Amino acid sequence: MTTRLWAAAVLMPPAVVLPKAACAQVEEGLVVQPTIPQDFGRDRNVSVQQQSRPDYTQLGVPLGGVTFFPSIDIGTGATSNTYNTSSNHIAAPFLYQQGSARLVSGWSRHLLQVSGTTTHREYVGEPQRNEHLWNFSAVGRLDVYHSVKIDGEVSIARKAENSFSGEVSPIVAALSRYRRDAASLKASYTQGRGRAFVLFDYSDFAFAPIPLRAGGELDQSQRDRQVTRLTAQFEYARTPSVSLFVQIGGGRTYFDQLLQSGLPNVDSRAVRFLSGVNVDIAGRIRGTIGVGYGIRDFDAGIYRTVRGFSFETQLEAFPTRRLTLGMTGRRSIEDATVGSFNPYLNTSLTVRSDYEVLRNMILSATGDLSHLSFQISRNTTNFYSASVGARLLLSRRLSLRGG
Repeated sequence: MTTRLWAAAVLMPPAVVLPKAACAQVEEGLVVQPTIPQDFGRDRNVSVQQQSRPDYTQLGVPLGGVTFFPSIDIGTGATSNTYNTSSNHIAAPFLYQQGSARLVSGWSRHLLQVSGTTTHREYVGEPQRNEHLWNFSAVGRLDVYHSVKIDGEVSIARKAENSFSGEVSPIVAALSRYRRDAASLKASYTQGRGRAFVLFDYSDFAFAPIPLRAGGELDQSQRDRQVTRLTAQFEYARTPSVSLFVQIGGGRTYFDQLLQSGLPNVDSRAVRFLSGVNVDIAGRIRGTIGVGYGIRDFDAGIYRTVRGFSFETQLEAFPTRRLTLGMTGRRSIEDATVGSFNPYLNTSLTVRSDYEVLRNMILSATGDLSHLSFQISRNTTNFYSASVGARLLLSRRLSLRGG
C-alpha cells in the first residue's frame, strides 16, 4: 500500500473542476478505458463540484468567438514508498507543476474546445521515478438538426500507468509510460421519447522502455496494440426523469508483436451486451445502472475464450445542496500482458463524498476497492485506497488544495 501526502497552489483554476482533478497523481484507471457515454443528466441536479460560484469562477480571456482559459498548478508533497515495492520502501519528497490551456467556443450552435496540458513531477533524489507527461485534445460538436448531432474528438498524449490497475505488476507500473493516439466519432438522434447513438472509437498504444534501477531497460514493445470499438445504444424515456436503455458494443484488439514467451499473439474480438436504467430525479438522485454479459474470444486457439457477467454503475445522491454522495462500480474483462498472458475479470467500486463547508471551501473523501480474478493462474488480487482533501477558493485567479 502506498501513502501519498501532497499540497498545491493553483493559479487561475478552470471554470469547471472535475472530482479527480484535485489529485496530482498518475493517470487513473485502466489503459483502455470503457465506453459507456450515458449522458444521463437532465439538468435536474447540480453536484457540489459543479455548482456555479460567480465570485470564484475563472472568466477567461475573450478572443473573438472563443475564450482562452490558462492555468498553472504548482505544489509539493511526499510519498513513503516511491517505487510502490512490497519491501525496502524508499521515501521521497516531490515537486509538482502542471500547466494547461483551453480554448472554448461561445457560439449559439456547434461547439469546439481545444486543450493542452503538461505535467512534471520531480522526485528529490530519485530521478528514475520522475514524471514528464503531456496531453493535447480537440473536441467538437456539430448540430446538424434539432434532433441530430455529431460529436468528435482527437487526442494525443504521453501518460503514466496506474500502478494498481492490475494490467501490470506494481514494480513495473511505477515507471511505465506510454503514448496514446485516439479518435472517436459519435452520431446521436433524439425524437420524442426515444434517443439513440452510435459511437466509433480507435486508440493506438505504444509503450516506452522502462529504465531499471539496476541499469539497462525493460522492453515493453510486446504491449503495443491498436483497439477499435463500435458501440450502439437505444434509450426510451418512461418519464421525464427515468429512461430505459439497451446497449451493444464490439471491439477488436491487435497486438504489434508476439509475447516474449514465444506464444502466439493475443489478438482478440470482444462483444458486450448491456441494459439498464438512467435516472435524474430532482433533489434526490441521478445516474445509471447497467447490467449485461461480456465475451472475449482470441484468434489463437491455445487461448480459452473468457466470458462473464458485466455491469456499469454511476450514481450520485443529493441529501442537501451542500452535500453530494457518489458511487461508481464496474465489472469487465481486461488483459494483463507483462511477463505472460493472463486475462482477468476486474470488479471495482468507488465511493465519494463532497461537502461544501463554506461557499469557497469544499471537503472531499474517496474510497476505492478493486478485486481482480485472473483466469489462467486462478489467482486473485485486492486493491484498497482511501483519500481525503480540501479545496479553498481564494479568488478568480487563486485557489489552494491539499490532501
